[in-house]
Amino acid sequence: MPVRPRIRRGRVAAVGDPGRVAQLAATVALGTLLAACVPQTVNESPPPSPESAAALAIQLEPGPPPPVLISPETLWRAAKRLELKRERERRAGLQLDTTVPEFPDAWDRIRAGLRLPVTLHPRTRREIEWFQRHQDYIDRMAERARFYLPHIVRQIENRGMPLDLALLPIVESAFQPFAYSPAGAAGIWQFIPSTGKLYGLKQNWWYDGRRDIVESTRAALDYLEKLNRDFGGDWLLAVAAYNWGEGNVKRAVERNRRQGKPTDFWSLRVPRETYAYVPRLLALSAILADPEKFQLSFPQIEDDPYFSVVEIDSQIDLAHAAALADITLEELYLLNPGFNRWATDPDGPHRLLLPQDRVAKFKTDLANLPVDQRIAYTRHDIKKGESLLAIANRYRTSVESLKTINGLSGTVIHEGDSLMVPVASRTYEDYKLSNDIKRALARVNRLSGDGVKTRYRVRRGDSLWSIARRHNVRVRDLARWNNISARKVIRPGQRLVIWKSKPYAAARAASVNGTVSEYVVRRGDTLSGIAERHRTTAASLASLNGIRIHGVLHPGQRLKMPGAVKVAATSATEADSTRKIEYTVRAGDSLWRIARRFRVSVKDLQKWNELVDGATLQPGQTLRVFVAASTLEPSEG
Repeated sequence: MPVRPRIRRGRVAAVGDPGRVAQLAATVALGTLLAACVPQTVNESPPPSPESAAALAIQLEPGPPPPVLISPETLWRAAKRLELKRERERRAGLQLDTTVPEFPDAWDRIRAGLRLPVTLHPRTRREIEWFQRHQDYIDRMAERARFYLPHIVRQIENRGMPLDLALLPIVESAFQPFAYSPAGAAGIWQFIPSTGKLYGLKQNWWYDGRRDIVESTRAALDYLEKLNRDFGGDWLLAVAAYNWGEGNVKRAVERNRRQGKPTDFWSLRVPRETYAYVPRLLALSAILADPEKFQLSFPQIEDDPYFSVVEIDSQIDLAHAAALADITLEELYLLNPGFNRWATDPDGPHRLLLPQDRVAKFKTDLANLPVDQRIAYTRHDIKKGESLLAIANRYRTSVESLKTINGLSGTVIHEGDSLMVPVASRTYEDYKLSNDIKRALARVNRLSGDGVKTRYRVRRGDSLWSIARRHNVRVRDLARWNNISARKVIRPGQRLVIWKSKPYAAARAASVNGTVSEYVVRRGDTLSGIAERHRTTAASLASLNGIRIHGVLHPGQRLKMPGAVKVAATSATEADSTRKIEYTVRAGDSLWRIARRFRVSVKDLQKWNELVDGATLQPGQTLRVFVAASTLEPSEG
């Protein structure tokens, strides 16, 4: 129990006694601090109500309950003058309980620190209604957020900022660490390159600080603090500026001021995205404050940070690091999404985020691994016509790395000389969340499973709209397939990817009824890439060869390939048959996502795998799925 300072008993002062009024005000304010037992920021808590002021006076002045003779505002002004946040440190010998309060989960910690002015404006209500129709969206977001949210919450708490801001990555990226917008924004906080550089986020071939969880969070909070100062403490304008740009918001405010209109966020004329951006954040705050009222829930996230920061002092192959920590390479990338390639940046940052329970093992094993064995090297003999850039591209390294390792001052190399080249310890497909592999997979995954990929060369006078109309597709799909903005100007000669639908039965029949040939796997091959070159599906190849569709291929491995045949229609019996498959859970998966992928219900998945409501899936977990044969291959291809 906290120790209270000795306070002399006495009568309650009358309003006309200014000396006693000030003394009682200070006493009541100090009692507020002692009763809370935790530091409070004076200018961020609401003034006490008359009832709570009376209760505090009763606690500090034993005897009959005194009348409420001093207004809460007067007490509040006295408390501010005394700087009660530091009163605890000034009172020598006074022992206070300063333990950080514990919470059942991270959402409860955020709930206790919500401070943004939430009003159920019609725009906020619209966003709330959207979330009420999409509980599955919250579930998927929470699965990703569990890695990062506890760290973000503590960083915001340390700065005394509203914990509503911990919800901003939901609006920006839904906590997808590899989120990349057509406008070039990256990471959970969605920094564009220029703003990222302005706030100290390093960006090069090896590393992108905009996706680094620790660094991007630091930069985002720095930026939000600056915006809050620029807009006089108005957090809604600061959040709007984070989305739209501070210059744009300042001009909108000044425009309203000149026209004699209010200058709050709700009165500004803003673009469509910002129009919904701030209300979406406020909707999340309102829902989190009272989930039951809105009939929504937030899956539990442990309040303790998931990861620790570990210094490594040099470059390391990420596959080696994952092995030392005894975690999957995929999980290592999810915690360290800032690394673009198969290794950390040779120039730093020399640190990794690792699960708390793996840090001790990693440090011990890393200390036993010599620095020169953290990266593998191979000797490359320079051939006629080769350039440093071509060699770097071949080995998936950078020109700067080759120059540094080989002591080169320029890029001129000579036939017959040799270079030492850093190489990955595994096949590049194993590093599937590195930037180069991930971007390639992203281009493939933009496809809905039953389409045919074509390429179109832009001609003079073309626009995305005219091309989309000509090929009977939507402009936003065309932009998404090519990773560009729907407003981007295209130029003659530019090549665009277009996916056209085609009858699936024909494609399937070709693989079912065909003759079989053989293919020898080469380095860098993937099942989907081989399938695309041979005009079949990855699922067909997997079935024909008795392998998993997402399994690893090895150079020299021989695969059976369906040959070219005439197309026959698939029978209704075959199309309606049901097959049992085993699906391996991947990072980011949820029951809803898996059910949607195989066109089954979540309840069926739970029944087939004896899963209870709210069960958490783990990467590597195997699930039984019974799926119609006619739907299996398109979703798997």
